[in-house]
Amino acid sequence: MDAKFEHGLALIRQGLAILEKSSKGEPVGSMIMSPRVAKLGRIAHLHLRAFEEGGDLTLGQSREIRRHHWGPKVRSTANLFGTKDSGAILYRKVPAGRRPKDTDPIRLTKEGERLANEYRRLQGHAA
Repeated sequence: MDAKFEHGLALIRQGLAILEKSSKGEPVGSMIMSPRVAKLGRIAHLHLRAFEEGGDLTLGQSREIRRHHWGPKVRSTANLFGTKDSGAILYRKVPAGRRPKDTDPIRLTKEGERLANEYRRLQGHAA
């Protein structure tokens, strides 16, 4: 499914959930997708799903996930990577300062897991 179409469906689902909650008098603040979740949540979710289905993931495999979502021109998205305890969504499990290689193992940070789970919750995925 096209990423833009899927995002549009997510916004419709989100709007319907807000209407349902507000009609019941329930608070709706937690139902709204933050810009960070909207921008990075799906990528974090796709990486988490790959980990759940296959165990390990490499930098090269991560690039293919990102290319599938953002298009073929994706080369390096360094802003998604950081240290294990950073605000980034991914980190490479290699010694600091080493040049990136497609075979480098990667993991989700705690922030990446949080974004993936929040995205899933707002999308209605069984997580």
